[in-house]
Amino acid sequence: MKRVLRVVLFSFLLLTLAMNGFSTEEEWLAKARKLNEEKKYTEALQVIDEGLKELGKSEKLTSLKYFTLLDLERYDDAMTLLDEEIKKDGETDDLLESKVYVYFKQKKFQQALEIILKREAAKALPAWGCIDTMDIYLNLGNTEKAFEWLNKAFDRGFISYPALYEDEYKCLPKDARFEEIIQKIKTKVGVGKPAKDFTLELLNGEKCTLSAQKGKVVLVDFWATWCGPCRSEIPNLKQYYTEFQNKGFEIIGISLDTKKESLDDYIAKEKLSWKITASLKGWKDETAKLYGVNSIPSYWLIDKKGLLRHFGLRQEKLKEAIAQLVAE
Repeated sequence: MKRVLRVVLFSFLLLTLAMNGFSTEEEWLAKARKLNEEKKYTEALQVIDEGLKELGKSEKLTSLKYFTLLDLERYDDAMTLLDEEIKKDGETDDLLESKVYVYFKQKKFQQALEIILKREAAKALPAWGCIDTMDIYLNLGNTEKAFEWLNKAFDRGFISYPALYEDEYKCLPKDARFEEIIQKIKTKVGVGKPAKDFTLELLNGEKCTLSAQKGKVVLVDFWATWCGPCRSEIPNLKQYYTEFQNKGFEIIGISLDTKKESLDDYIAKEKLSWKITASLKGWKDETAKLYGVNSIPSYWLIDKKGLLRHFGLRQEKLKEAIAQLVAE
């Protein structure tokens, strides 16, 4: 289940918090997130409950509570929380998707399927929702239906084919239909063809044109500071940039953030030195739409001739591909 976004000294400090409280939602969130990052999930949950008590209502804190309950594997409590939110807000896509995930974690695949097909009947699922449905059918042992939904995912814009090689989908490559779909996706993405060109204004005011980078190996990185998986990959990107920059390697980070102040603060804190741009339009960013990006981080590795050579690689596989391309 790929669409669930993860939010990755309970002593005197927490007692002080309970007495004095935080004045803003962001302060409560920051404290709870820090405890979550330290894997102090029980303490984080107490902070969240204190924040909800003081603020009265907070969608962000409620969402964080849901993910924290998942970290604690308190699935029944997570489902109760979702049912309470449904009573207040109705059966929104986000809430139903979250219920599907909880059922999935509990291995209640038939219940998960009933909800997801109900969503499909009301409104066609997005690409990643189709992948979730494929995943459920695989767990139910229905390969025919799994491939039917994989094709639907492709028709609805799914392009992140490297994810299909992960262990949880290990039965897929054994089927002759799998490589046919992979080749269709690669053709759609443009692997082996000139990368789609763009000209963007960087945060420092300079213009950056992708085609002008010929002679360098370029990693185009669609990311955001609010994206946990994106943040977890930042140390790796720093390492690759340090190791390969003097060998003709460049990174162009296209942020899907909508708040420049938060982006600037993160860049300064992490000391990111590569090219970064942000339209501040989030998922409506024109370059993201040009590339068909529907999940992040999204990595597009372009060779010295301007050809897209790899898409969606992570960690060691990405590092190996960069090393190979800079050596050509």
